[in-house]
Amino acid sequence: MAVDDSSFALDALKSLVTPYKKQFECAKDGFEAFNKFQHLSKQGQLYHLILIDLMMPNCDGIQATQLIRKFESDNGCPSTFICGLSAVENPGMLILKEYI
Repeated sequence: MAVDDSSFALDALKSLVTPYKKQFECAKDGFEAFNKFQHLSKQGQLYHLILIDLMMPNCDGIQATQLIRKFESDNGCPSTFICGLSAVENPGMLILKEYI
């Protein structure tokens, strides 16, 4: 799954995955991503990878990752690989590892 508030970024990520003929979903913010994650998990399916924008309105990548990690912990799910992405260079993002 790719999560970004930019439709341009989502289209670019989708074009990278399309040649591999893998199922690919998009979400426009962290809440939508969490809802999709939760729905799929309750059906007994898992995402292999979530690419998530760190800075989005409503629910950013860090908040969404925290929601996903809590859901995984509370429901005995394995940890999903989540990769935080940002177009802004910010040394403060190095502390992201502490939160996810």
